Amino acid sequence: MNRSLFLSLLLFCSGALPRVARPASFGTLANFDVFNTTGEMCHGFEIELHGVRPEDVRHTFGAPNQRYGNPQVLPAPSGTLVRYASAWDATRQAFAERTLPARQPIVPTQGHACWRNGRGDYDTSGCEHFGVVLAASPTGTEMYWLVADPSTPGSLRRAVNPVGIPLPTWNVREPAAGPPVVEAVVEAEPAEASEQYGSALWVKVFVTEQEQETELEHLVSDDPLVPRDEGQTEVEWSILQSGPAGKGHNELLREAALSQGTKSVIRRYEFYEYTGAYDPETHEVQCGGDGSCEVPLPGELGNYLGSQMSAFNAGFLLETPTLTPTGSATPTPSAPVSPTASPEAGACVGDCSGDGAVTIDEVIVLVRIALGDEPLATCTRADMDRSGEITIDEIVGAVRSALLSCDPLG
Repeated sequence: MNRSLFLSLLLFCSGALPRVARPASFGTLANFDVFNTTGEMCHGFEIELHGVRPEDVRHTFGAPNQRYGNPQVLPAPSGTLVRYASAWDATRQAFAERTLPARQPIVPTQGHACWRNGRGDYDTSGCEHFGVVLAASPTGTEMYWLVADPSTPGSLRRAVNPVGIPLPTWNVREPAAGPPVVEAVVEAEPAEASEQYGSALWVKVFVTEQEQETELEHLVSDDPLVPRDEGQTEVEWSILQSGPAGKGHNELLREAALSQGTKSVIRRYEFYEYTGAYDPETHEVQCGGDGSCEVPLPGELGNYLGSQMSAFNAGFLLETPTLTPTGSATPTPSAPVSPTASPEAGACVGDCSGDGAVTIDEVIVLVRIALGDEPLATCTRADMDRSGEITIDEIVGAVRSALLSCDPLG
């Protein structure tokens, strides 16, 4: 298939389509630097995404930029596991790759040493870089380093403690008037006991808006698009600590109305250990001398744990969506797309969800199938001639269904 021809067709069709209702789903990206603070040699990393299906994971940060390559994306009871793991060398009876324990004290590196193409000593940094592009925002996340399981050579198990670098959740609020308001929420790690406070972290936040969509490969600490200058500081310091019955600093919420022309919002979160005093009974932080926790006092700021670069591709909330080239974060269908075994007589051309109507998002899905970016099983209703591929004529039929009325299969 000719990519330029398909892109031209989609752009033409998008220009002809009327403004549509803003979708409820959106694209989120998260890339983060994380140091190995387990004290052990690690051989992989696992991200557990609650409430997210494997098909919602659209892209990952992997080969050739870091030692563990592309991860496995696996179903889990809670949602999905994104698992980075070293290969096992049976001859040597050893893992092929490893992440060394981080050297102490850990200080910010701006991410140069955390990935293969950075400007630091990646092999000995004790730091890695991982990332995902999601078509849905998770309801919660857990992250763990993976260490050798001594009971089974070649197997890995989770390190004892989770990694304290939470993944932001992005939400959209649409007021009765004015532009959409985009929220980014970082939740504190839950406490082990319901009546106690959890572990505490110091957090700094930087923010920027871009007039272009952000790709996962841009979300590394030393990329020019990532905010890190003092003028881009959104939160100088904040404590993140879960508390019982809504007490404490359970979440860090940041929000802003989208500016005209904004296609993406990028936030960089820096996480540091809290090393100050705790209440001996409740484990609540007693920072700032008076509990205000506005800025770390001497002795309250510990190791730099890592940073989270998170982005929200929001351009399609403000205008008709257009297709992005392969490998980049793209707007996703506003409703889950249900694969079908074969086209059904009387169904609308391009009606992937089977709801009796064709949306712009579904037209985009058809174009992505034609370009080879999505499997045909994503929307077999558009394959009118049962040829096993999506043609220009079939895309035009779907556009006609979206513009005028249902164009049934013959």
